[in-house]
Amino acid sequence: MLFVETMETMCERFGVAPHETIDPTAPPEKFLCSVGKLMLSKVMDPRLQSVMRTIIGELAAFPEMGGRFWAIGPGNMRVQVTEYLREQHAAGVLVVPDPALSAGMFQGMVAGPQFMPMIFTGDPVWTVDDIDRIARTATAQFLTAHRPKGG
Repeated sequence: MLFVETMETMCERFGVAPHETIDPTAPPEKFLCSVGKLMLSKVMDPRLQSVMRTIIGELAAFPEMGGRFWAIGPGNMRVQVTEYLREQHAAGVLVVPDPALSAGMFQGMVAGPQFMPMIFTGDPVWTVDDIDRIARTATAQFLTAHRPKGG
């Protein structure tokens, strides 16, 4: 049980800390870019990379640990982005008929190019110096797909 408790404490570091809150009233460019930067700062943190590898490696023995990590970190962020996209769709700012799917796709656009190589090889593709560029690029591409056409 000590292992699970230790890992849960480490998982909490992956969650969104109070000083890392994202302004849900911000315009889409700012909101999504802030989310992207926060996600990348977590994914690129070597300590959290180690936690993620441990959780993946021990998932069969400690499935609750994976669920807890998801709920605190990536799952929590997905819920926040989903709700934001739902509100932007209702307001006519963005066209997002499936906010949950689109939130997951945004997470993939931001973290995917870094996460997959890092989790399997341990070698980062980019550095923290690239966070701003990656977040801005993913945000721009996402918004190109979800802005109302002709408006």
